[in-house]
Amino acid sequence: MSSPEQDQVKNIFIRLTRLDESAGEKRRDTRRRVWLDEIVPFGGDLASTKQLAGEGARLVVTSIQESTNREEVEVAHEALIRYWPRLLKWLDDNRINLQLRETIRQAALDWEKLQKVVDQVRERNSFTGHQNIVNRVVFSPDGKTLASASDDKTAKLWDLNGKELQTLKGDEKEVKTVIFSPDGKTLVTTSEDNTVQFWDLNGRKLKRFNNQLELTSVVLSSDGKTLATASKDNTVKLWDLNGPKPKNIKNIKYKGNEHSIVFSPDGKTNAKRLQELRCSGASSVWGKTPVG
Repeated sequence: MSSPEQDQVKNIFIRLTRLDESAGEKRRDTRRRVWLDEIVPFGGDLASTKQLAGEGARLVVTSIQESTNREEVEVAHEALIRYWPRLLKWLDDNRINLQLRETIRQAALDWEKLQKVVDQVRERNSFTGHQNIVNRVVFSPDGKTLASASDDKTAKLWDLNGKELQTLKGDEKEVKTVIFSPDGKTLVTTSEDNTVQFWDLNGRKLKRFNNQLELTSVVLSSDGKTLATASKDNTVKLWDLNGPKPKNIKNIKYKGNEHSIVFSPDGKTNAKRLQELRCSGASSVWGKTPVG
């Protein structure tokens, strides 16, 4: 056998071996199946593999996988991997590179699987109606309606088939945020002019107030009676919604850049998440009537 042919055989057997990453005498490499055409880029060719599988050799076996109709190949007997001195030396001499190669191979296979999933993703519906950039899209609590906020100074309601149900008009500036109340009966929008507006699902304005400074986040408590807003002046404000006009009941100063605010499920605690440069995950938690 010529030197190039010897290298081809070496590469074939190495490719057909699954490395055991454990150390010491307990390490047991095993055989594995690969696609026959995978061997070609690593120095072998189909003719060499067929020769190893033919009469008088029978060192590897081939088969057709029914689900893919692709030809597979594997070592005929695991004893070859465990007791053939030459193959053991090949594996030991190249173990680090082989483990790296296997890592890359697995990553490639994972990418191929992901690509197949992505290829199966199809657009269900398209929502067309806004005349400018859409800044936010949210589902209603029952999952049957969508609300969108846009730079065209409107918010819109849609069914899941893409049919426009209602247009909320009245903001003088771009609408940046829209959220549903927990019961799904009210919408809250914020706009570029720092106003917060409340709407029913028919597009009728219910309440309105001005936050003075640019808002970064807005959220309703689970009972819908308290609104929390965060703004760029490093202040979180709590608003009582029980009266005809929202009433500012608490201002909370903090350090850092506010990313978002959330209420706990029981509505009694307002948790602030800080967006930090190094993503340290720092957070603060306040009650509705915090001290300080």
